[in-house]
Amino acid sequence: MEFIRESSEAEMVAVFLRAEFYSERFADDIKKILTKHGIDPSLITEPDIHDSDENNIREWILGEYRGYKRNRGLFIDFPAISRWDLVLLSREDLERIKYINYSYWNEISNGTGLAREAVKNIRKGICVYNVKNDGFLEQRGNYYQVKCFRR
Repeated sequence: MEFIRESSEAEMVAVFLRAEFYSERFADDIKKILTKHGIDPSLITEPDIHDSDENNIREWILGEYRGYKRNRGLFIDFPAISRWDLVLLSREDLERIKYINYSYWNEISNGTGLAREAVKNIRKGICVYNVKNDGFLEQRGNYYQVKCFRR
């Protein structure tokens, strides 16, 4: 693993929300919250991670719809993290990557939590909880397409 630079919780939340905002599977959930509360989508699509008001709203959105800092949903038992770093992972690192403890990821990885096990099942066309694998397959070439935020 190669250290690139320090990051922040605000950047993690912004990146997470933006990825799901453009996700076929999760976009509607985020857009409903934005519409219901009159929040401009640019808060997610063009985040300013140095604006504390924006950061608070994004954190609230992630909590509202995914359970962030509420110990529910995707973030059950998610640890408090005091330092965030942006790193470049090697192939060997990727072989050891584990998913969070979440029913979907546990099932698709044969109970191992290992991403490499999930990849095997996805390539075999195995679907879990009737969730299609199309999104995984479409993203294969996008790993290096990183857009940086204003620093």
